[in-house]
Amino acid sequence: MRRTSRTMFLIVCFSALFVVHLSAQFLAWAFHPGNSAVPGCGSALPWIVSSFPLFLVLGQRITTEFFWLVMLTNSCIWSFVLTYLLQLLFVKSRMSL
Repeated sequence: MRRTSRTMFLIVCFSALFVVHLSAQFLAWAFHPGNSAVPGCGSALPWIVSSFPLFLVLGQRITTEFFWLVMLTNSCIWSFVLTYLLQLLFVKSRMSL
């Protein structure tokens, strides 16, 4: 595979992963029990997983004041890491051929 097509593939993967993670993270936040009008509805686990690492590392004050910025940055981190792992997997599979 040519270098430009591989780069384009990685850009598309990053973009898709970013949109999927941001959407999933937003849904996890929206269905968190603390945001629910009905007591006992929703689950905290999806939010705990999708909000890692920034919402855990940064304090509550920062994540409250800059919620959307932290949320977008967190999705970028997830997308970068997953794209990197995808690239490693892709390179490893190409080397075995």
